[in-house]
Amino acid sequence: MGVVPLNLVGTAGTQNNYSLSSVLIPLQVCAAKNGTQSVYDQLYIKNLGGYGSASGASSGQDSVTLTLAVDHTLLQVSNVVFAAPFANPVVGTDPQGHPTYRVLIPAGLAVGDSLAVSINYTITPKVDNVCLKDQQPALCFFGLFSSPVLLSCPAKNINCGAVTRHLRGSGVSIRDLVCCYGSIGDYVWVDTNNDGQQGSTAAEPPIVGAKVYLLNASGAKIDSTVTDAQGKYLFDSLLAGSYRVQFTAPAGSKSTTANTGADVSDSDAGKNGITHLITIDVSKAESDTLRNNPQIDAGFVPFGSLGDYVWFDNGDNVQGSGDTPASGVKVYLLNAAGTKIDSTVTNAQGKYLFDSLVAGTYSVQFVVPAG
Repeated sequence: MGVVPLNLVGTAGTQNNYSLSSVLIPLQVCAAKNGTQSVYDQLYIKNLGGYGSASGASSGQDSVTLTLAVDHTLLQVSNVVFAAPFANPVVGTDPQGHPTYRVLIPAGLAVGDSLAVSINYTITPKVDNVCLKDQQPALCFFGLFSSPVLLSCPAKNINCGAVTRHLRGSGVSIRDLVCCYGSIGDYVWVDTNNDGQQGSTAAEPPIVGAKVYLLNASGAKIDSTVTDAQGKYLFDSLLAGSYRVQFTAPAGSKSTTANTGADVSDSDAGKNGITHLITIDVSKAESDTLRNNPQIDAGFVPFGSLGDYVWFDNGDNVQGSGDTPASGVKVYLLNAAGTKIDSTVTNAQGKYLFDSLVAGTYSVQFVVPAG
């Protein structure tokens, strides 16, 4: 029995018919002439999402064509039966005279779901001592199903070639198509001095366990991860296209200044933690940052706050039960140079607050209410 992971890769919104060809899958057959054996084989269809999805339309449903490739001089195959939901295949013949079976992919196959194509058949050797053909009396291998692991690369992706794998002891080689992918990473850190540039890890340590999201060009979240012990993260196996990265600010911190200084060591996260649009071009060399971009970083600055209370005093210069809160009082926040950098008004309880303040020296100015 050969078990093959089969990934359907096609174009969303159109009818796709996938044909299995080019890879030999080993089958153990040891029997005398006319000694019939029952065989059970199984392949798996997996919906990768976006491509290869069953359309569900009665006239446009995706399908898979399986080719039963046998050595007709040695073996005879009969009684081929497909299990539900593939019980009624359309039977045909390939140019080499091998029987083919086209089955419809059931509509509604969810993204990430797998579905087994199970087939039973009988196989009968036409000559005695079939096993001696490969000089392996105990184990005999014949190509039965022909199937590449990947039928083709997804739309906008480039076929980077093929890798040959040898099945140990069988004398059979498998050539797997290799699709080109890209990646986005790399680093999240504490920007202690709020300069938007990475400093020494002693002064500006990495942030461990920071939540990072991968967004598509429309801004929808399509993947997520967390930073490791070195503050690193990585989204790999990316198809060609445009992406953004969203960083979640750790408690008590906010994004540092973005896109200032050297690109390899700056922060790419805006105030909302989301980066600019990042284009991945898988036609580039693996060393090209347009394909594998290891420069999408985020710095976060710890912050503090200043507050708290304005009241109408009864003359003793101390807050007490006889005093009343002063609501609507204008309050300014000043930097070390005395420049106004923020303002607010007191609430009904006489409270005010300036939060999200980075390390530094500040003062507060109150506007005396009229009267």
